[in-house]
Amino acid sequence: MLKRVPNILLSISATTREPRSGEQDGVDYIFRSEKAFKEDILDDRFLEWANIYGDYYGTPKEPIEKGLAENKLVVLEIDFQGAIQIKKNLGDSAVYIFIAPPSINELRRRLVERKTETKESLDTRLTIAEDELTKTEMYDYVIVNDDLMTAANTLCEIVSEI
Repeated sequence: MLKRVPNILLSISATTREPRSGEQDGVDYIFRSEKAFKEDILDDRFLEWANIYGDYYGTPKEPIEKGLAENKLVVLEIDFQGAIQIKKNLGDSAVYIFIAPPSINELRRRLVERKTETKESLDTRLTIAEDELTKTEMYDYVIVNDDLMTAANTLCEIVSEI
């Protein structure tokens, strides 16, 4: 999408979780200590934030505001809790797109194949995913990611029309 849709900015989320193999600070995530993250919360530096799977995640305001000032289309890659906060604050001035797995079993397979989850974290992720799949009515679009290229094409079509 970033290569195909002009004038787009993908927000980089901040997190307190440890980097996974190959992840780079400032590229994949902005990795922060829990203390620094909580200070940013108190200083109102996040557009949205949540504690997910025991770690904090949030969208820093500054790059979003800068991108919008440059008339860029800003894309946030956030979870359901973040989307609720954004919708509460921005309402219909944003477009909400939910990327869904084809099934919980397929999501389980993908997470197991990724080899980044403990059994406990896998179970937690799947429980949360099942719950989130019952709440997709709050989104403007739902894209089922059963085929990567088809899902990517659909996402690009939607974003290009915004």
